[in-house]
Formats: sequence, structure tokens, C-alpha cells
Amino acid sequence: MNARIFIGTASLLIILALVLPVAATAQQSSLSGAWSLVAEEMQGLDADGNGWVRPAIRGQLDLDEHGDTISGTWTGPSKKPWELSGRRDGSTFELRTTVQELTITTDRGQAKEPVRWIFRGSLDAAAMKGTIALHRESSNREFPQPFTAERVKR
Repeated sequence: MNARIFIGTASLLIILALVLPVAATAQQSSLSGAWSLVAEEMQGLDADGNGWVRPAIRGQLDLDEHGDTISGTWTGPSKKPWELSGRRDGSTFELRTTVQELTITTDRGQAKEPVRWIFRGSLDAAAMKGTIALHRESSNREFPQPFTAERVKR
């Protein structure tokens, strides 16, 4: 009888040893939580030959993931939160903010335009990397910029 209890207990411990690390890894790979994002400055020309500058960007993504659906906010250079939503497919994701008017500066001067932020990237344990793009709704143009993000320690 004691041998059966020992074998049963040993079997349970082996199963737990195999299952718990997988559960912990799955929990760590969630996009849910606060992320500190950094993108370095970039410069370039648009399709019409107009110059653009994307200054360095620092901000925070606050995300809530349920299945493959993601919601949350992006608080970037303007310090005003933008609502966002998106989807995840394995380790890759795409997030889009709501459209808001923003002052855009080009060689021709400044103008208010409807824009949204688009984040495309991948998750690797406790870090994200990908591109952040300011999508100009009126011209359907994007200016992507590489980013990295780390979980905010609380």
C-alpha cells in the first residue's frame, strides 16, 4: 500500500514539474501590463519628396490581452492617452490607436491632420520589438520607426 502511495505521489510531482514551467512561461508571454517604449530619431523623404523628421519617441503602452484580442492605451509625446486595440497571432501583434488630429510639420510648414499610431511587432518573454508608425489618414501614408519596449517594473 505504501508503495502505491509513493508511486502516486511521485507521478503527481513529475506531472507538476512538467506543467508548472509551461504555465509560468505562458503567463510571462502575455502582452498584458505596462510597457516602456523607446524609438530612436529618424529622418527621410515622403513619396512627394517632402522631408520629414521623426524625433525620438518615449512613451508607455498599457495593455490588456484576452485571447488574441488586445485593448489599452498609448501615452506618447503628447502625454495624452490614445485608446488602442489590436490582435495577436502567436508572438506577433498589431495595435492601432483611435484617430486624432495632430499637428504635422513638413517642409511646407505645419498642418493639422487626422492620424493614428500603428504598432507592429513581436513579443519575446519580457521584451517587445517592432515598428511604431504615425499613419496619416488623409494620404494613407506611414512613417515607421523601430522600437523596443520593456515591462514596467511595479
